[in-house]
Amino acid sequence: MDRHIILKIEQNTKLSAPVLTVAMTGECGLDVSAQLTRNRIHQVGFRGRSVRKKPFSTGGHIAKCFAWAKKSGPWTVSDWKRVSWSEETKINLFGADGVTRVWRKYDNADETKYC
Repeated sequence: MDRHIILKIEQNTKLSAPVLTVAMTGECGLDVSAQLTRNRIHQVGFRGRSVRKKPFSTGGHIAKCFAWAKKSGPWTVSDWKRVSWSEETKINLFGADGVTRVWRKYDNADETKYC
């Protein structure tokens, strides 16, 4: 069961302990608690951490945007008339407001992966 838990966590680090417990109950037929699952995950060295945010733009992105803006030129009045204006609303462009947690080993920050 322990190996199965670790395999599932390594495949999808965003699985929560209760979701993993339900999956384990269905696959292995063992009725365990979420706390026991959490304890097993901790015993092999995984800890719950906040997800690293993906950087908004890199130097290359900024240079490409600037080149496009210079090539496109300024907007005219007729260009602005084609824009649809509406009431203000909140839009999340880069993910939800809540904090997303992942399982990560203590010695493996894994800076190249972003969620």
